Amino acid sequence: MRRTGGRARAGLFLSGIALCSVGIAQPSSATPLARPSVASFNSSPASLPRAGGTITLTAAVANGATCTVTSNRPLGGLPETAPCANGTATWSTSLPSNGTLKPVVYRFTVAVTGVGGSTASRTDAVTVLTTSPPLAGVASILARGYDTCAVQTGGATWCWGENQAGQLGTGSAAWDAGSFVPVRDPTLDGLQSLSLGGSSSCGLEAGGAPFCWGINRSGNLGDGTMTGPDCWHRCTPDPVPVVGLTGVLQVVAGGPGGCALTAGRTVDCWGQNDGHQLGDGSTLASSVPVAVTGLHDVQAIATGPEDSCALLAGGKLSCWGDNSFGELGDGSTAPSSVPVEVSGLDDVTAVGIGSFSICALHTDGTVSCWGGNPSGQLGNGSTSPSLTPARVPGLSGVQSLVVGDSSSCVLVTGGAVDCWGEGTDGQLGDGAFTDSPSPVPVPGLTGVAAIAGGSAHTCALAPSGTVQCWGYNFFGQLGDGARADAPSPVPVSGP
Repeated sequence: MRRTGGRARAGLFLSGIALCSVGIAQPSSATPLARPSVASFNSSPASLPRAGGTITLTAAVANGATCTVTSNRPLGGLPETAPCANGTATWSTSLPSNGTLKPVVYRFTVAVTGVGGSTASRTDAVTVLTTSPPLAGVASILARGYDTCAVQTGGATWCWGENQAGQLGTGSAAWDAGSFVPVRDPTLDGLQSLSLGGSSSCGLEAGGAPFCWGINRSGNLGDGTMTGPDCWHRCTPDPVPVVGLTGVLQVVAGGPGGCALTAGRTVDCWGQNDGHQLGDGSTLASSVPVAVTGLHDVQAIATGPEDSCALLAGGKLSCWGDNSFGELGDGSTAPSSVPVEVSGLDDVTAVGIGSFSICALHTDGTVSCWGGNPSGQLGNGSTSPSLTPARVPGLSGVQSLVVGDSSSCVLVTGGAVDCWGEGTDGQLGDGAFTDSPSPVPVPGLTGVAAIAGGSAHTCALAPSGTVQCWGYNFFGQLGDGARADAPSPVPVSGP
Protein backbone atom coordinates (compact mmCIF):
# COMPACT_ATOMS: atom_id res chain seq x y z
CA MET A 1 0.00 0.00 0.00
CA ARG A 2 1.37 3.32 -0.98
CA ARG A 3 1.52 6.18 1.47
CA THR A 4 1.63 9.81 0.41
CA GLY A 5 3.87 12.18 2.27
CA GLY A 6 3.85 15.93 2.71
CA ARG A 7 1.32 18.26 4.19
CA ALA A 8 -2.14 18.78 2.73
CA ARG A 9 -2.90 22.32 1.65
CA ALA A 10 -6.15 23.88 2.73
CA GLY A 11 -7.94 27.11 1.94
CA LEU A 12 -11.14 28.81 3.09
CA PHE A 13 -13.14 30.65 0.47
CA LEU A 14 -16.25 32.80 0.96
CA SER A 15 -18.97 33.65 -1.49
CA GLY A 16 -21.89 36.04 -1.16
CA ILE A 17 -20.76 37.14 2.32
CA ALA A 18 -20.52 40.65 3.75
CA LEU A 19 -17.13 40.44 5.46
CA CYS A 20 -16.55 41.93 8.89
CA SER A 21 -14.02 44.74 8.91
CA VAL A 22 -12.87 47.65 11.06
CA GLY A 23 -15.39 50.50 10.98
CA ILE A 24 -18.56 48.48 10.66
CA ALA A 25 -21.30 50.17 12.63
CA GLN A 26 -21.94 48.42 15.89
CA PRO A 27 -25.49 47.82 17.05
CA SER A 28 -26.79 50.00 19.80
CA SER A 29 -26.96 48.64 23.28
CA ALA A 30 -30.73 48.49 22.86
CA THR A 31 -30.48 46.11 19.90
CA PRO A 32 -29.87 42.48 20.88
CA LEU A 33 -27.06 40.76 18.95
CA ALA A 34 -28.21 38.01 16.63
CA ARG A 35 -26.65 34.71 17.56
CA PRO A 36 -24.48 33.02 14.92
CA SER A 37 -25.65 29.79 13.34
CA VAL A 38 -24.53 27.11 10.91
CA ALA A 39 -27.57 25.94 8.98
CA SER A 40 -25.65 23.16 7.23
CA PHE A 41 -22.15 21.73 6.91
CA ASN A 42 -21.36 18.87 4.55
CA SER A 43 -18.56 17.29 2.58
CA SER A 44 -18.35 16.38 -1.08
CA PRO A 45 -17.66 13.59 -1.68
CA ALA A 46 -18.50 11.82 1.56
CA SER A 47 -15.92 9.08 0.97
CA LEU A 48 -12.73 8.61 -1.02
CA PRO A 49 -10.95 5.52 -2.40
CA ARG A 50 -7.82 4.14 -0.79
CA ALA A 51 -5.66 6.51 -2.82
CA GLY A 52 -7.27 9.56 -1.19
CA GLY A 53 -8.11 12.76 -3.10
CA THR A 54 -9.61 16.22 -2.79
CA ILE A 55 -12.73 17.02 -0.78
CA THR A 56 -14.76 20.21 -0.44
CA LEU A 57 -16.59 21.26 2.73
CA THR A 58 -19.47 23.71 2.49
CA ALA A 59 -21.05 25.62 5.40
CA ALA A 60 -24.15 27.83 5.35
CA VAL A 61 -23.34 30.58 7.90
CA ALA A 62 -25.49 33.33 9.45
CA ASN A 63 -24.59 36.18 11.82
CA GLY A 64 -20.94 35.25 12.01
CA ALA A 65 -17.74 37.19 12.46
CA THR A 66 -15.15 34.44 11.92
CA CYS A 67 -15.20 30.79 10.86
CA THR A 68 -12.65 28.25 12.03
CA VAL A 69 -12.31 24.81 10.44
CA THR A 70 -10.56 22.02 12.35
CA SER A 71 -9.93 18.30 11.82
CA ASN A 72 -9.62 15.40 14.22
CA ARG A 73 -6.48 14.32 12.31
CA PRO A 74 -3.41 16.43 11.53
CA LEU A 75 -3.66 18.16 8.15
CA GLY A 76 -1.52 20.94 6.76
CA GLY A 77 -3.12 24.38 7.02
CA LEU A 78 -5.47 23.55 9.90
CA PRO A 79 -6.88 25.07 11.99
CA GLU A 80 -7.95 27.64 9.38
CA THR A 81 -9.68 30.87 10.46
CA ALA A 82 -11.19 33.51 8.18
CA PRO A 83 -13.84 36.24 8.39
CA CYS A 84 -17.44 35.20 7.68
CA ALA A 85 -20.87 36.77 8.21
CA ASN A 86 -23.86 35.58 6.19
CA GLY A 87 -23.61 33.26 3.25
CA THR A 88 -21.70 30.18 2.14
CA ALA A 89 -18.17 29.28 3.19
CA THR A 90 -16.27 26.60 1.27
CA TRP A 91 -13.05 24.82 2.21
CA SER A 92 -11.06 22.24 0.24
CA THR A 93 -8.04 20.03 0.89
CA SER A 94 -6.31 16.88 -0.32
CA LEU A 95 -6.52 13.88 1.97
CA PRO A 96 -3.63 11.38 1.88
CA SER A 97 -3.89 7.74 0.84
CA ASN A 98 -4.96 5.15 3.39
CA GLY A 99 -2.01 2.98 4.39
CA THR A 100 -3.93 0.96 6.99
CA LEU A 101 -6.15 -2.12 6.96
CA LYS A 102 -9.22 -0.16 8.13
CA PRO A 103 -11.13 2.87 6.83
CA VAL A 104 -9.68 6.18 8.00
CA VAL A 105 -12.28 8.73 9.13
CA TYR A 106 -11.62 12.48 9.09
CA ARG A 107 -14.05 14.54 11.18
CA PHE A 108 -14.18 18.21 10.27
CA THR A 109 -15.78 20.90 12.43
CA VAL A 110 -16.67 24.44 11.50
CA ALA A 111 -17.00 26.82 14.46
CA VAL A 112 -18.63 30.20 13.86
CA THR A 113 -18.01 33.08 16.27
CA GLY A 114 -20.49 35.97 16.26
CA VAL A 115 -19.85 39.68 16.75
CA GLY A 116 -20.76 39.43 20.41
CA GLY A 117 -18.53 36.40 21.02
CA SER A 118 -21.18 33.70 21.04
CA THR A 119 -20.45 30.59 18.94
CA ALA A 120 -22.09 27.82 16.96
CA SER A 121 -20.60 24.77 15.25
CA ARG A 122 -21.32 21.72 13.13
CA THR A 123 -19.31 18.58 12.33
CA ASP A 124 -19.16 16.39 9.25
CA ALA A 125 -17.10 13.28 8.44
CA VAL A 126 -15.21 12.06 5.38
CA THR A 127 -14.05 8.44 5.12
CA VAL A 128 -10.95 7.35 3.19
CA LEU A 129 -11.83 3.75 2.40
CA THR A 130 -9.64 0.63 2.31
CA THR A 131 -10.77 -0.29 -1.20
CA SER A 132 -10.15 1.15 -4.62
CA PRO A 133 -11.73 0.48 -8.01
CA PRO A 134 -11.01 -3.11 -9.05
CA LEU A 135 -7.75 -4.05 -10.72
CA ALA A 136 -8.59 -4.08 -14.43
CA GLY A 137 -7.08 -5.04 -17.76
CA VAL A 138 -5.79 -8.37 -16.43
CA ALA A 139 -4.81 -10.97 -19.02
CA SER A 140 -3.60 -13.81 -16.77
CA ILE A 141 -3.41 -14.73 -13.07
CA LEU A 142 -1.34 -17.07 -10.92
CA ALA A 143 -1.21 -17.97 -7.23
CA ARG A 144 0.82 -20.16 -4.88
CA GLY A 145 1.23 -20.36 -1.14
CA TYR A 146 -0.06 -17.09 0.28
CA ASP A 147 0.63 -14.95 -2.77
CA THR A 148 -1.19 -13.93 -5.95
CA CYS A 149 -0.05 -12.16 -9.11
CA ALA A 150 -1.83 -10.71 -12.13
CA VAL A 151 -0.36 -9.79 -15.49
CA GLN A 152 -2.14 -7.02 -17.36
CA THR A 153 -2.48 -6.70 -21.08
CA GLY A 154 0.80 -5.08 -22.09
CA GLY A 155 2.84 -7.09 -19.55
CA ALA A 156 2.60 -5.04 -16.33
CA THR A 157 2.83 -7.47 -13.40
CA TRP A 158 1.12 -6.85 -10.05
CA CYS A 159 1.50 -9.08 -6.96
CA TRP A 160 0.11 -9.12 -3.43
CA GLY A 161 0.17 -11.23 -0.26
CA GLU A 162 2.97 -12.57 1.94
CA ASN A 163 6.52 -11.31 1.41
CA GLN A 164 8.56 -12.28 4.44
CA ALA A 165 11.07 -14.09 2.20
CA GLY A 166 11.01 -11.50 -0.57
CA GLN A 167 8.96 -13.71 -2.88
CA LEU A 168 6.92 -10.80 -4.28
CA GLY A 169 10.05 -9.52 -5.98
CA THR A 170 9.54 -5.96 -4.74
CA GLY A 171 13.08 -5.58 -3.39
CA SER A 172 12.17 -6.06 0.29
CA ALA A 173 11.76 -9.02 2.61
CA ALA A 174 10.22 -8.86 6.09
CA TRP A 175 7.18 -9.96 8.08
CA ASP A 176 5.56 -6.59 7.38
CA ALA A 177 6.78 -6.18 3.79
CA GLY A 178 3.77 -7.86 2.20
CA SER A 179 0.85 -6.10 0.60
CA PHE A 180 -2.92 -6.37 0.98
CA VAL A 181 -3.41 -4.72 -2.42
CA PRO A 182 -1.56 -5.18 -5.72
CA VAL A 183 1.95 -3.72 -5.96
CA ARG A 184 3.98 -3.53 -9.14
CA ASP A 185 7.62 -4.41 -9.69
CA PRO A 186 8.62 -3.20 -13.17
CA THR A 187 11.48 -5.72 -13.24
CA LEU A 188 8.86 -8.48 -13.64
CA ASP A 189 7.08 -6.79 -16.56
CA GLY A 190 7.19 -8.56 -19.89
CA LEU A 191 8.33 -11.95 -18.64
CA GLN A 192 7.77 -14.97 -20.84
CA SER A 193 6.37 -16.74 -17.77
CA LEU A 194 6.17 -16.35 -13.99
CA SER A 195 5.85 -19.04 -11.31
CA LEU A 196 5.09 -18.60 -7.61
CA GLY A 197 6.44 -21.19 -5.20
CA GLY A 198 5.19 -20.21 -1.76
CA SER A 199 8.46 -18.85 -0.31
CA SER A 200 10.30 -18.28 -3.57
CA SER A 201 9.37 -17.35 -7.11
CA CYS A 202 10.89 -17.86 -10.55
CA GLY A 203 10.53 -16.23 -13.93
CA LEU A 204 11.53 -17.01 -17.49
CA GLU A 205 12.83 -14.31 -19.79
CA ALA A 206 12.38 -14.36 -23.55
CA GLY A 207 14.95 -16.76 -24.92
CA GLY A 208 14.58 -19.19 -22.01
CA ALA A 209 16.81 -17.69 -19.31
CA PRO A 210 15.41 -18.59 -15.83
CA PHE A 211 15.91 -16.59 -12.66
CA CYS A 212 14.50 -16.81 -9.12
CA TRP A 213 14.11 -14.77 -5.91
CA GLY A 214 12.95 -15.29 -2.31
CA ILE A 215 13.95 -17.87 0.28
CA ASN A 216 17.38 -19.44 -0.28
CA ARG A 217 18.21 -21.37 2.86
CA SER A 218 18.67 -24.65 0.94
CA GLY A 219 19.80 -23.35 -2.43
CA ASN A 220 16.21 -22.70 -3.47
CA LEU A 221 17.18 -20.06 -6.04
CA GLY A 222 19.55 -22.27 -8.02
CA ASP A 223 22.26 -19.60 -8.21
CA GLY A 224 24.94 -21.64 -6.44
CA THR A 225 24.46 -20.02 -3.02
CA MET A 226 22.66 -20.77 0.24
CA THR A 227 21.85 -18.09 2.80
CA GLY A 228 21.46 -20.52 5.69
CA PRO A 229 18.78 -20.90 8.41
CA ASP A 230 18.32 -17.14 8.92
CA CYS A 231 16.88 -16.70 5.46
CA TRP A 232 13.56 -15.38 6.78
CA HIS A 233 15.45 -12.21 7.59
CA ARG A 234 18.27 -12.43 5.01
CA CYS A 235 16.71 -13.66 1.78
CA THR A 236 17.12 -12.52 -1.83
CA PRO A 237 14.21 -10.25 -2.78
CA ASP A 238 15.75 -9.34 -6.15
CA PRO A 239 15.87 -11.85 -9.04
CA VAL A 240 19.09 -13.81 -9.58
CA PRO A 241 19.85 -16.06 -12.58
CA VAL A 242 19.68 -19.84 -12.23
CA VAL A 243 23.17 -21.05 -13.14
CA GLY A 244 23.89 -23.23 -16.14
CA LEU A 245 20.46 -23.15 -17.79
CA THR A 246 19.56 -21.61 -21.15
CA GLY A 247 16.82 -22.26 -23.67
CA VAL A 248 14.46 -23.39 -20.89
CA LEU A 249 10.88 -24.15 -21.96
CA GLN A 250 9.24 -23.95 -18.51
CA VAL A 251 10.36 -23.01 -15.01
CA VAL A 252 8.34 -23.74 -11.87
CA ALA A 253 9.03 -22.68 -8.30
CA GLY A 254 8.08 -24.99 -5.46
CA GLY A 255 8.27 -25.29 -1.70
CA PRO A 256 11.78 -26.80 -1.84
CA GLY A 257 13.20 -24.81 -4.74
CA GLY A 258 12.50 -25.06 -8.44
CA CYS A 259 12.52 -27.23 -11.56
CA ALA A 260 13.09 -26.45 -15.24
CA LEU A 261 11.96 -28.19 -18.42
CA THR A 262 14.95 -28.07 -20.75
CA ALA A 263 15.05 -27.72 -24.51
CA GLY A 264 15.91 -31.44 -24.68
CA ARG A 265 12.64 -32.31 -22.89
CA THR A 266 14.44 -33.40 -19.72
CA VAL A 267 14.06 -31.89 -16.22
CA ASP A 268 16.55 -30.25 -13.87
CA CYS A 269 15.71 -29.35 -10.25
CA TRP A 270 17.46 -27.54 -7.39
CA GLY A 271 16.98 -26.69 -3.71
CA GLN A 272 15.89 -28.71 -0.70
CA ASN A 273 16.01 -32.51 -0.95
CA ASP A 274 15.36 -34.05 2.44
CA GLY A 275 12.03 -35.33 1.10
CA HIS A 276 13.43 -36.66 -2.20
CA GLN A 277 12.18 -33.55 -3.99
CA LEU A 278 14.98 -33.26 -6.57
CA GLY A 279 14.40 -36.68 -8.14
CA ASP A 280 18.12 -37.27 -8.67
CA GLY A 281 18.33 -40.45 -6.61
CA SER A 282 19.72 -38.72 -3.52
CA THR A 283 18.56 -36.73 -0.50
CA LEU A 284 21.26 -34.06 -0.74
CA ALA A 285 20.25 -30.45 -1.25
CA SER A 286 21.69 -28.67 -4.27
CA SER A 287 22.13 -24.96 -4.91
CA VAL A 288 22.59 -25.63 -8.64
CA PRO A 289 20.35 -27.55 -11.05
CA VAL A 290 20.71 -31.35 -11.10
CA ALA A 291 19.15 -33.71 -13.62
CA VAL A 292 16.04 -35.67 -12.60
CA THR A 293 16.78 -39.34 -13.21
CA GLY A 294 15.33 -41.15 -16.22
CA LEU A 295 13.00 -38.53 -17.68
CA HIS A 296 12.63 -37.83 -21.41
CA ASP A 297 9.93 -36.56 -23.74
CA VAL A 298 8.56 -34.38 -20.93
CA GLN A 299 5.74 -32.04 -21.97
CA ALA A 300 5.17 -30.11 -18.73
CA ILE A 301 6.20 -30.13 -15.07
CA ALA A 302 4.51 -29.30 -11.75
CA THR A 303 5.82 -28.98 -8.20
CA GLY A 304 4.18 -29.15 -4.79
CA PRO A 305 5.25 -28.74 -1.17
CA GLU A 306 6.94 -32.17 -1.07
CA ASP A 307 6.38 -33.77 -4.49
CA SER A 308 6.88 -33.07 -8.19
CA CYS A 309 5.46 -34.55 -11.38
CA ALA A 310 6.32 -34.65 -15.06
CA LEU A 311 3.70 -34.98 -17.80
CA LEU A 312 5.11 -37.20 -20.53
CA ALA A 313 4.36 -37.51 -24.23
CA GLY A 314 1.35 -39.78 -24.68
CA GLY A 315 -0.38 -38.54 -21.52
CA LYS A 316 1.46 -40.59 -18.92
CA LEU A 317 2.49 -39.08 -15.58
CA SER A 318 5.60 -39.71 -13.47
CA CYS A 319 6.04 -38.30 -9.96
CA TRP A 320 8.66 -38.32 -7.20
CA GLY A 321 9.03 -37.10 -3.61
CA ASP A 322 7.77 -37.71 -0.10
CA ASN A 323 4.69 -39.93 -0.72
CA SER A 324 3.63 -40.07 2.95
CA PHE A 325 -0.03 -40.09 1.88
CA GLY A 326 0.30 -42.14 -1.29
CA GLU A 327 0.38 -39.04 -3.47
CA LEU A 328 2.81 -40.56 -5.98
CA GLY A 329 -0.04 -42.80 -7.12
CA ASP A 330 2.01 -45.97 -7.46
CA GLY A 331 0.01 -47.93 -4.87
CA SER A 332 2.48 -47.36 -2.02
CA THR A 333 3.41 -44.81 0.63
CA ALA A 334 7.17 -45.27 0.20
CA PRO A 335 9.15 -42.16 -0.73
CA SER A 336 10.92 -42.12 -4.07
CA SER A 337 13.99 -40.10 -4.99
CA VAL A 338 13.48 -40.98 -8.67
CA PRO A 339 10.33 -40.67 -10.81
CA VAL A 340 7.75 -43.46 -10.62
CA GLU A 341 4.86 -43.88 -13.04
CA VAL A 342 1.41 -43.05 -11.71
CA SER A 343 -0.76 -46.14 -12.04
CA GLY A 344 -3.30 -46.40 -14.86
CA LEU A 345 -2.96 -42.96 -16.46
CA ASP A 346 -2.34 -42.46 -20.19
CA ASP A 347 -4.47 -39.44 -21.15
CA VAL A 348 -3.43 -36.64 -18.77
CA THR A 349 -3.36 -33.04 -20.00
CA ALA A 350 -2.66 -31.18 -16.73
CA VAL A 351 -1.74 -31.92 -13.11
CA GLY A 352 -2.04 -30.11 -9.76
CA ILE A 353 -0.17 -30.99 -6.55
CA GLY A 354 -1.30 -30.36 -2.96
CA SER A 355 0.07 -31.17 0.47
CA PHE A 356 -1.82 -34.47 0.72
CA SER A 357 -2.99 -35.31 -2.78
CA ILE A 358 -2.52 -34.89 -6.51
CA CYS A 359 -5.20 -34.42 -9.18
CA ALA A 360 -4.96 -34.89 -12.95
CA LEU A 361 -7.13 -33.59 -15.80
CA HIS A 362 -7.97 -36.09 -18.54
CA THR A 363 -8.48 -35.46 -22.24
CA ASP A 364 -12.20 -36.20 -21.87
CA GLY A 365 -12.67 -33.35 -19.37
CA THR A 366 -12.88 -35.52 -16.25
CA VAL A 367 -10.59 -35.41 -13.21
CA SER A 368 -8.84 -38.09 -11.13
CA CYS A 369 -7.32 -37.58 -7.67
CA TRP A 370 -5.27 -39.74 -5.31
CA GLY A 371 -3.38 -39.57 -2.01
CA GLY A 372 -4.49 -38.42 1.43
CA ASN A 373 -8.11 -37.39 1.96
CA PRO A 374 -8.68 -36.12 5.54
CA SER A 375 -10.79 -33.17 4.36
CA GLY A 376 -12.37 -34.73 1.30
CA GLN A 377 -9.76 -33.35 -1.10
CA LEU A 378 -10.11 -36.35 -3.43
CA GLY A 379 -13.66 -35.22 -4.22
CA ASN A 380 -15.08 -38.74 -4.12
CA GLY A 381 -17.66 -38.11 -1.41
CA SER A 382 -15.59 -39.70 1.35
CA THR A 383 -12.55 -39.00 3.51
CA SER A 384 -10.85 -42.33 2.73
CA PRO A 385 -7.41 -42.16 1.10
CA SER A 386 -6.58 -43.69 -2.26
CA LEU A 387 -3.11 -44.87 -3.27
CA THR A 388 -4.04 -44.90 -6.95
CA PRO A 389 -6.03 -42.48 -9.14
CA ALA A 390 -9.84 -42.46 -8.86
CA ARG A 391 -12.26 -40.34 -10.87
CA VAL A 392 -14.05 -37.44 -9.16
CA PRO A 393 -17.75 -38.32 -9.55
CA GLY A 394 -20.04 -35.89 -11.35
CA LEU A 395 -17.36 -33.78 -13.03
CA SER A 396 -17.30 -33.27 -16.80
CA GLY A 397 -16.31 -30.57 -19.21
CA VAL A 398 -13.40 -29.49 -17.03
CA GLN A 399 -11.12 -26.97 -18.73
CA SER A 400 -8.49 -26.47 -16.02
CA LEU A 401 -7.81 -27.33 -12.38
CA VAL A 402 -5.93 -25.90 -9.39
CA VAL A 403 -4.94 -27.85 -6.28
CA GLY A 404 -4.27 -26.18 -2.93
CA ASP A 405 -2.95 -27.65 0.29
CA SER A 406 -6.23 -29.44 1.09
CA SER A 407 -8.76 -28.30 -1.52
CA SER A 408 -9.18 -28.21 -5.28
CA CYS A 409 -11.14 -26.14 -7.80
CA VAL A 410 -11.95 -26.67 -11.47
CA LEU A 411 -13.08 -24.40 -14.29
CA VAL A 412 -15.78 -26.08 -16.35
CA THR A 413 -17.25 -25.40 -19.78
CA GLY A 414 -19.32 -22.21 -19.69
CA GLY A 415 -17.09 -20.52 -17.14
CA ALA A 416 -18.48 -21.93 -13.89
CA VAL A 417 -16.21 -22.97 -11.01
CA ASP A 418 -16.60 -25.99 -8.70
CA CYS A 419 -14.50 -26.67 -5.57
CA TRP A 420 -14.15 -29.44 -2.98
CA GLY A 421 -12.08 -30.43 0.06
CA GLU A 422 -11.23 -28.34 3.11
CA GLY A 423 -13.39 -25.24 3.53
CA THR A 424 -12.60 -24.04 7.05
CA ASP A 425 -11.06 -20.82 5.68
CA GLY A 426 -13.73 -20.27 3.05
CA GLN A 427 -11.58 -21.74 0.28
CA LEU A 428 -14.51 -23.49 -1.43
CA GLY A 429 -16.15 -20.16 -2.24
CA ASP A 430 -19.66 -21.43 -1.50
CA GLY A 431 -20.36 -18.93 1.26
CA ALA A 432 -19.59 -21.38 4.07
CA PHE A 433 -16.64 -22.32 6.26
CA THR A 434 -17.15 -26.08 6.08
CA ASP A 435 -15.49 -28.96 4.23
CA SER A 436 -17.09 -30.73 1.29
CA PRO A 437 -15.91 -34.15 0.04
CA SER A 438 -17.79 -33.57 -3.22
CA PRO A 439 -17.60 -30.66 -5.70
CA VAL A 440 -19.80 -27.65 -4.90
CA PRO A 441 -20.37 -24.66 -7.21
CA VAL A 442 -19.00 -21.21 -6.42
CA PRO A 443 -22.16 -19.06 -6.64
CA GLY A 444 -22.18 -15.98 -8.81
CA LEU A 445 -19.31 -16.94 -11.09
CA THR A 446 -20.10 -17.28 -14.80
CA GLY A 447 -18.02 -16.82 -17.89
CA VAL A 448 -14.76 -17.20 -15.94
CA ALA A 449 -11.74 -17.16 -18.25
CA ALA A 450 -9.13 -18.68 -15.89
CA ILE A 451 -8.53 -19.73 -12.30
CA ALA A 452 -5.45 -19.82 -10.06
CA GLY A 453 -5.01 -21.27 -6.59
CA GLY A 454 -2.71 -20.91 -3.59
CA SER A 455 -2.44 -22.89 -0.38
CA ALA A 456 -5.96 -22.03 0.77
CA HIS A 457 -7.28 -19.40 -1.62
CA THR A 458 -8.46 -19.33 -5.22
CA CYS A 459 -8.88 -16.52 -7.75
CA ALA A 460 -10.97 -16.24 -10.92
CA LEU A 461 -10.33 -14.03 -13.95
CA ALA A 462 -13.40 -12.53 -15.60
CA PRO A 463 -13.57 -11.83 -19.34
CA SER A 464 -13.74 -8.13 -18.44
CA GLY A 465 -10.19 -8.33 -17.10
CA THR A 466 -11.09 -8.07 -13.41
CA VAL A 467 -10.22 -10.63 -10.72
CA GLN A 468 -12.14 -12.07 -7.76
CA CYS A 469 -10.64 -14.19 -4.99
CA TRP A 470 -11.90 -16.16 -1.99
CA GLY A 471 -10.57 -18.18 0.96
CA TYR A 472 -7.79 -17.63 3.48
CA ASN A 473 -6.62 -14.02 3.71
CA PHE A 474 -4.31 -13.55 6.69
CA PHE A 475 -1.50 -12.27 4.46
CA GLY A 476 -3.75 -10.21 2.19
CA GLN A 477 -3.55 -12.74 -0.64
CA LEU A 478 -7.12 -11.95 -1.71
CA GLY A 479 -6.03 -8.44 -2.65
CA ASP A 480 -9.14 -6.70 -1.31
CA GLY A 481 -7.26 -4.51 1.16
CA ALA A 482 -8.46 -6.51 4.16
CA ARG A 483 -7.27 -9.41 6.27
CA ALA A 484 -10.56 -11.24 6.82
CA ASP A 485 -11.13 -14.64 5.22
CA ALA A 486 -13.76 -14.56 2.48
CA PRO A 487 -16.05 -17.58 1.89
CA SER A 488 -17.38 -15.94 -1.28
CA PRO A 489 -15.54 -14.15 -4.10
CA VAL A 490 -14.40 -10.57 -3.42
CA PRO A 491 -12.96 -8.22 -6.06
CA VAL A 492 -9.23 -7.52 -6.12
CA SER A 493 -8.68 -3.82 -5.50
CA GLY A 494 -6.74 -1.56 -7.77
CA PRO A 495 -3.42 -0.24 -6.46
